[in-house]
Amino acid sequence: MNRIHVQIAAGCLCVLALADSAIADCDRPRSGLTALKQSDVVFRGTVREVRTTGGRGNQNVTPQGTEYQPGWTGWVVTFDVSRVWKGAVGNRFVLYSVRVTPDDAFTEFERGAEYLVFATRNSQAKSDLFRLGLPTFGAHACGGTTSLLWATKYLLDLGIGKSPDTTKR
Repeated sequence: MNRIHVQIAAGCLCVLALADSAIADCDRPRSGLTALKQSDVVFRGTVREVRTTGGRGNQNVTPQGTEYQPGWTGWVVTFDVSRVWKGAVGNRFVLYSVRVTPDDAFTEFERGAEYLVFATRNSQAKSDLFRLGLPTFGAHACGGTTSLLWATKYLLDLGIGKSPDTTKR
């Protein structure tokens, strides 16, 4: 009977190890300072609105044959900003996240929830998807952006920050 318990326990540990590796597709920064260095804009804010957008994939016929171009999914997330650690950020900030590949974008934003956001400037190609004619910023799935409920270590690393720039809109 004791041997069966050991086998069951070993099986459970294997399942947990596999589940953990499946969940962790990327390594998040170990510290808030590392995430800060890798980001262009860092702030704390409450989600005011989340809007999903995107484009469907299509097929292009080329001399070499037919090739498929995948679609994309995007999120326009508007924040009411309360603290800033990096970048010219006003009381309101709009994030334009795009996912073409699985780890491209942080996608867990919920209206009314508060987040610590580590954003980077989108490539011109990603910015063009939103047809704004301006540079945009997005949050990468592996960049450190997280719900404030899980941000304690990063907040301790970052310090107090500053108030948003009230002259910036």
